[in-house]
Amino acid sequence: AQQQKKIKTPYPLFFSMKELWYCGLAANVVDVYAQTKDERLNVFIQKFENHIFNVQARTADKTLIRIDNGRKVVQSDDAYMAVIFLVRMWKLTGNERYLNEAVNQVCSYNKYLFDAHDKLYHHVWYCDENRHNNQYWGRGNGWMLLSMVELLDNLPQKHLHRKEILKCFKAHIKSLILLQQPNGLWCQVLNKNNSYNETSCSAMFTYSIAKGANNGWLPKSYKNYAVKGWSGLVQKITPANEIEGVCIGTHFSDDINFYLNRPTSTNDRHVL
Repeated sequence: AQQQKKIKTPYPLFFSMKELWYCGLAANVVDVYAQTKDERLNVFIQKFENHIFNVQARTADKTLIRIDNGRKVVQSDDAYMAVIFLVRMWKLTGNERYLNEAVNQVCSYNKYLFDAHDKLYHHVWYCDENRHNNQYWGRGNGWMLLSMVELLDNLPQKHLHRKEILKCFKAHIKSLILLQQPNGLWCQVLNKNNSYNETSCSAMFTYSIAKGANNGWLPKSYKNYAVKGWSGLVQKITPANEIEGVCIGTHFSDDINFYLNRPTSTNDRHVL
């Protein structure tokens, strides 16, 4: 028999499911299912749901974590990957189980990663060492911010934890606007002005500030910061409509130079 050719897909992670960051397309699947009611999509939806609730590693307090070469970490990226799927499932089904899990994860990630003094998020928390890595990576902060935006945009006004999450969102934004660069962008390492301007975190922050101002979570005057951010982002689009300055996929480290020297690429998948 003639050997079949392997079908290449641009979304290999979509079919793998080993860690939460493999779930990046899960929310899109839920959205498509909500519109089409195509039952074939339920195969993937159930796979995502089972992974989050029954497979992904957790701490004793049920916080979702990843295990990296045997090292247990709470990593900011994962908050978004879980929350966006859980919120969409709540919208689809009305089942409070999904909403409660999303709220619990955001509150837990805030507990482990949010710095009470600087009002910024550390990239990871080392569970077995009981410490964070003390690095304010731009996109890591963006993932946390988008998690809160997704939740606040759907959380009932009278929900028990809404005020807590909104308070953290506002505090985070206030710190971020102080770190916005003159060109409207933010740095790869937020509190290090010698690090390069990074596009993906700048886009996340710009969107979140605009969303907050438009929804009344922030003062209307904050729109000015969003407009400034947008003006900076436009400069990152080349005449060929390519997006520059996006940090490539990033592991974690205690060494700030790891983040400072992280390469960028054009049209990186983090902006597609």
